[in-house]
Amino acid sequence: MHGDELPRLTNHELPNEERVAAFVRSFLQQDSRAGQLLNPSNMLLYENGYRPAIGIPNDPEANGNAFGDLAEYFARKVYLDLNCIQPFSRAAFEVFLDQLCDWGYHTLTAASRIIEMYHLEIEGRFHFPTELAKIPPGEEQEEFALCWLNDAVLATEFRMLAWIFQGLFGAPYVIPQKRSRP
Repeated sequence: MHGDELPRLTNHELPNEERVAAFVRSFLQQDSRAGQLLNPSNMLLYENGYRPAIGIPNDPEANGNAFGDLAEYFARKVYLDLNCIQPFSRAAFEVFLDQLCDWGYHTLTAASRIIEMYHLEIEGRFHFPTELAKIPPGEEQEEFALCWLNDAVLATEFRMLAWIFQGLFGAPYVIPQKRSRP
């Protein structure tokens, strides 16, 4: 996928939920890495009632809203997160992306501990149900399933928002550790 083929979102479209949802759907279809959000493992977790627990300052299902599938839930999450960045500026957007990175780090750290403990094979021909079954039922299995979904949601949202950031500000988002210090 070449960056020129990915959809764009303008600053004026950010408050329009329908436009943001159309952008999200298009991005998920056109970017193979982002499209992994909708893989069978994540869809199954979502269908079984799992919801991200990290990185949800704006819960898409608050106030009784319910979404039948992960793509709709995710589109609402992206819309809510974009619109919580107030006042909207490059600096405020960077702060939000920095927070997404931090949440992603915490999710990966928790998942990595379980992966190592149970010698899960996440490379190559990974089969989520097989690997999940290696973890005894209970708290750690639930934690791993939740981390798996959290990681997928956070990584996909980060990828999308970093693309929006670059389109809006004409420069790529840079993680805090690599930003030049004055």
